[in-house]
Amino acid sequence: MFAAGHDRTAHHSMRSLFAVAVVAVVFSASAIAACSDDGGSSSGASDVLPSDRALAAIRELTSRVAPAPSESIDLDTCPLGDMTGLLAVSPADMQVFADSGPEISQYVYQNELVGVHPLVACLASFEGGDGLVGINMSEVEPDFKADTERVLSEYTVTFGTEYSYRGGTVLPYCAESRNGFDRFCEADWYDGNVFTGVFITTDFQSMEVADMWLRAILPRVLVEVLSAAPAAQQI
Repeated sequence: MFAAGHDRTAHHSMRSLFAVAVVAVVFSASAIAACSDDGGSSSGASDVLPSDRALAAIRELTSRVAPAPSESIDLDTCPLGDMTGLLAVSPADMQVFADSGPEISQYVYQNELVGVHPLVACLASFEGGDGLVGINMSEVEPDFKADTERVLSEYTVTFGTEYSYRGGTVLPYCAESRNGFDRFCEADWYDGNVFTGVFITTDFQSMEVADMWLRAILPRVLVEVLSAAPAAQQI
């Protein structure tokens, strides 16, 4: 889920920021190939994604930065992968945005709610903040759907149909703030270890577009995060 607790369309420019160094993402092409998406649902052990290692990576990254409640800390690079490359495989509806040279930012955010794990997020935004898309990852909560509703308590959330995929579950949804000023659509993949999701606040937002983009990048993101956390590579 996105970093709720901020204004979702402006939080990246309204935070108290601190620069931190993050290990540059250098991913293994062979590892990504081994986890490549076949476009289908999970059908066997070979389709299960390396979420246990991704969990270790996320814990290492967030503990290294350790933001305080309601604090976001900027990162030098996106630990979830190169955003330009991840946007390049987005659905056709997103390509005008992807080709526009959006501004890229990345950070770790700690929600103020008790029990919510810190979130790693990478954003691509239009100049002037007219809309953004992004990718996020965090340690999963025990009841992911209920926790999503708790984090988005100031939003009206419309959930799509959950379905099994690559050893986990995909949950698509759209949310609108109760004051009507903020709306986004998102698709999250989660299992017993982590969740990773994509969100869209621009005019082309929909559950369907978010779902297609998530499945296009999911294996790559779960592999690339390992490169930003050296200890996780030893698991």
